[in-house]
Amino acid sequence: MAAVILFEREVPPEYIAEWTLHLSKKKEIDVPGLLSALVFRISQEWYALETRYVLEITEEHVVHHIPHCKTNFIKGLVNIHGKIQIFFSLGDLIKTEAAATEKPVKNNFKRMVVTEWNGAVWVFSVDELYGIQRFSLDDMKKAPETVIKSNRTYTRGVFNWKGKHAGYLDHELLFTALKKCLL
Repeated sequence: MAAVILFEREVPPEYIAEWTLHLSKKKEIDVPGLLSALVFRISQEWYALETRYVLEITEEHVVHHIPHCKTNFIKGLVNIHGKIQIFFSLGDLIKTEAAATEKPVKNNFKRMVVTEWNGAVWVFSVDELYGIQRFSLDDMKKAPETVIKSNRTYTRGVFNWKGKHAGYLDHELLFTALKKCLL
């Protein structure tokens, strides 16, 4: 009986005015100029990939090698939720000569990143995953000359992040290169 009395009482005018004011305020939408990116480490380098191309992060899966595969960065096939997807080494695809000489860092933080671009799903492994980070376009700096002059550059720019540099990957160049290698 007390519940009926509580819910059938008159609504105070102050309450209606407060909620009317609250609901009439303009909603804040995404701030233009901010990028949302997944930040991860491969070997000793940090990278960022726009989150809209990331489907999920998963534990490592068994990679089934493809016999007679002609590219050194397509490593095989993985089963993600019952679907066979192409697994590639992002480190092998984007490496520079300097990165090739670095010793790999050993850890237990490896994960697989499942991505999608124009209907094609690609999976790659990362050594460490930081998570989602928002960057301002104003904070992006031009990539170093050594990266720009490389014949395999997939970096749009560089962000200063937590005292480190994270290379912001150009998704279009990256996924187009992957697609071309399958043709």
